Formats: sequence, structure tokens, C-alpha cells
Amino acid sequence: MLIFLRTLVITIALYFWYYTQSLLSHRTLPAQEATSVSSIHDEVHSLTSGLHARISRSTKLTNVLLATSSATMDLLALFLLTIAIFGPTFAPAVGLILLLSLRQLAQSFCRLPLPIGIIWRNPGISSIFVTYEVKNDLFFSGHTAFSVYGALIVRSMLGNCVGIPLGLFLVSFQITVVLLLRVHYTMDVFTGVFCALYIYHINGVISPYVDEFFFMISHT
Repeated sequence: MLIFLRTLVITIALYFWYYTQSLLSHRTLPAQEATSVSSIHDEVHSLTSGLHARISRSTKLTNVLLATSSATMDLLALFLLTIAIFGPTFAPAVGLILLLSLRQLAQSFCRLPLPIGIIWRNPGISSIFVTYEVKNDLFFSGHTAFSVYGALIVRSMLGNCVGIPLGLFLVSFQITVVLLLRVHYTMDVFTGVFCALYIYHINGVISPYVDEFFFMISHT
């Protein structure tokens, strides 16, 4: 019964994710914004313009970066959802749902122009959780927030010696990819980091009550 309840909640959350992403894919900018060049100045984009130009000339390289980034996200998501369903606590999924909800709430209010030189397409390898058809979901960066949150969970399970280096590598890789490919602005990444840290903190307070609630329902 407990596993069923956890699976049901995750299924509903994933439906919410895909549905809201589909809504974002059909959202358009106002006419005056859609026809204008982005006025957002991103210093990191400026500093990495040369590297971005070289990378963008290689379709194979950009596809590898996109596919690797998405595969990492898929594996991390599957890991977190699996331990949330079959593990001793639903906490990993609770935090993930909170983070997902916060991001989609921000998306509903914030519409940013696409970064100049954005490289975002299906690299030829399907992804379970990454929606390639949506490229205007900028603020804040889901790749960044999710990788930071996942890294914190991994550190809590594996300890500092293994968890911190592994987490730093994971987060650094995702941030590097989304910035070099112009998938996000630096402000999207910056906000994603701190949103994930905040959600991880409040999840430690909320998840015990969720676990207790599920336990009560499953034993009635």
C-alpha cells in the first residue's frame, strides 16, 4: 500500500510536469518582444562567446553535450524516484515535487527572450524527463536546480568524501553545458542554485510529516 501511494503521487507529479511543459511550449512572447533582439546583457555569455562560437560549429559535439546532459538528468531522476518509492523515506521525491512546483510557478510569471545563439534541439537520443520541444522555459534553470538538489541527496547518502566531489562534478557539468550552449542566462543558473538549496532545507522539515501521513494511510 505504501509503495502504491508513493508511486501514485509521483505519477501525478510527472503528469503535472509534462502538462505544464506542454503549456509553456505553446506560449508566445508579445509581438513587440518576439521581433526584437534580447536586451539582456549576460557577462558570462560575453566572456565565453569565443568558445560558444567554436562549439556551435560542430553539430556532433553539441549533440553529444545535449545527450550527455539529458542522460545524466534522466539517470539522476530515476535514481531519486526509485529510492523515494522503495526506500525508507519519501523525502527525495517530496523535495523534487516542491522544486518542480516552484520552478513552474516562476515560469508562469517570467517570460524571457531566448538567449542569442541558443542551441537546444533533440540530439537524436530520446530523453525521459527533458522536454526538447520547449526552449522558452528559462527562469529558472531546471537543469541547474535539479542537479544541485540531486547532488545534495547523493551527498547525504554517500557522505562527504564521495558525495561532495561527485556532486560538484555533476553540478559543474550541467551549469557549463547550459551556459555554453546558451540554453540559459546566468541569472537562471544563479537562481536555480539557491532555489535548490532552499528547497532541500525546507524539505528536511516537511518530509517527515509526509512520511508519517503516508504511514497512517497505508496502515488504516
